[in-house]
Amino acid sequence: MESRRLAAVFLAAFLIVAGSATAQLVYPGDFLVADPSATSGTVFLVSKGTVSTFTGLIGVKNIATDGYGNYAYMAGTNLYFGGSFGQYSSLYSGSPLVTPSDMAFSIPRSPNNQWGLHVLDYDAAAIFSVDDQGGLTTVHQGQPLVKPVAFTVDGNGVFWIVDDGANALFRMAPGGAFTTFLSSTLDIPTDIQMDRFGNFLITDKGTSTAVYRVNQFGNVTTVYNGSLFRNPTGIWIGRDQNYYVTDETAGYVYMVTPGGATTTFAANPAFASLQSIMQVPVMDSTYAVLDRTSNTLYQVWQGGYLTTIHSQGPWTGSSPDNIIRNHEGDYVIVADSAIYEVTPNGQITTVHQGTPLSNLTDVALDLNGDYFVTSSGGTVYRVSATTGSSFSVTTFYTGGLLSSAEAVEVGPFGNVYVADPNRSAIWRIASDGSSLQTYYKGSPLSNP
Repeated sequence: MESRRLAAVFLAAFLIVAGSATAQLVYPGDFLVADPSATSGTVFLVSKGTVSTFTGLIGVKNIATDGYGNYAYMAGTNLYFGGSFGQYSSLYSGSPLVTPSDMAFSIPRSPNNQWGLHVLDYDAAAIFSVDDQGGLTTVHQGQPLVKPVAFTVDGNGVFWIVDDGANALFRMAPGGAFTTFLSSTLDIPTDIQMDRFGNFLITDKGTSTAVYRVNQFGNVTTVYNGSLFRNPTGIWIGRDQNYYVTDETAGYVYMVTPGGATTTFAANPAFASLQSIMQVPVMDSTYAVLDRTSNTLYQVWQGGYLTTIHSQGPWTGSSPDNIIRNHEGDYVIVADSAIYEVTPNGQITTVHQGTPLSNLTDVALDLNGDYFVTSSGGTVYRVSATTGSSFSVTTFYTGGLLSSAEAVEVGPFGNVYVADPNRSAIWRIASDGSSLQTYYKGSPLSNP
């Protein structure tokens, strides 16, 4: 039930676990799942359909990260922490913690608290703050909290808390003032997340065993309450905007689309009582670099050292123009008339090569995982996955005022922005490709 909202874009990190002799490499698109009842180590790594034990820590119920290389683990009344390149050690243990139920890092960070790690306690009906030295303070205790089970912190520092004793969603302002945001529908809420539109996604293992969406006005929509769910316990909104739900009784991780279509995402005999899930957090200070001279793709790690992902790829001699990372954590490279995907371990897939693509200049990614690529001749193409490993290429926009296309980005609402050096302009193309409008034109732009 880790409820920390992470930034949408991450790269990669090493995590070293207490008692482990080697570092484990994890990538965006992977998930960490906590199962306090598992006997072989209670945090699992779910990576591209495979499940492996991530850490030997026993009894871990929740995982949290601040997105800057700091990690926290909750196991009973014990809290652990560690950095991306260090062994994990004890952060805090014992009283006044009674039954910790969730953790989250506050945003923005408190100026006198490096971490801003907050811990929710179910039986103490309290919120505690723990700094990176293990100092604990009480933020709030008692009414209106009864049995607070999970919470998230928004970008304004507001706490949103679901309570299965009050069957309510509470709002706690930065100054500590409480209001009841929702007091109906919820039966036994278990976790909460906030999506990019400000809606809350809440799992509930009461009579309805559902995922609810609660908008900013308190209106509730049932996303899914079908027969697959038995006891949904945790939820995470993936970077693909789908919802990933753990079920402690069924022993599965489910993927639920915003429209409610639900499928099994992960299952493993080692799963005993799944409690929480989060997509792998990694530091935004880690980068991938494509060297055109050597035609080598490098990973640049924190600390300033490089590892080679792939050298002399199929783009050799074709002047690769840009690189991005997709929702699965693979690198995407455009070069002349081709689009390539490169996994973090260097495996290459040709997405498309040849007609109608030519003279490609840039690539961008939308929230659905589609690629938008530009051609210097003034055409924008959309590349979409179809079935299996197949992709379709369609012309998204061409002609009209669009004279050349040097760079492309996709906005949060699906509009496509294109830099046109011939027109000294930035164009905005409607999300359905039906129209082009001037976003900005003229001085000081001369060759965008």
